[in-house]
Amino acid sequence: MPTPRLYTATIIYADGSLMIQAFHASVAHHHAQVVQRLRSRFGDDVVGIAELRCGFFPATPIAAAIVPPAVADMIREIERNCTTPSALAFAVDIEQRIEI
Repeated sequence: MPTPRLYTATIIYADGSLMIQAFHASVAHHHAQVVQRLRSRFGDDVVGIAELRCGFFPATPIAAAIVPPAVADMIREIERNCTTPSALAFAVDIEQRIEI
């Protein structure tokens, strides 16, 4: 089994009645596990536009805008220790949603 890694995703989605800005971080053995988590939370339409990355990049516009500094510190700590049992259960979802 591959070594667990921290994956992050950013989502910017808008249609006529919904706007979503979201950030996700979780530890997984494979990126497909993260895609499934995103699909479960946001749905198929939104998953197709998610930007999925291995690692945490706090300077990305969505992360800089909606991830509080204390949460960013926690994400960095998890990224340094992905193989610990507690890291394997780690997941963060931060979302701004406007529905009209």
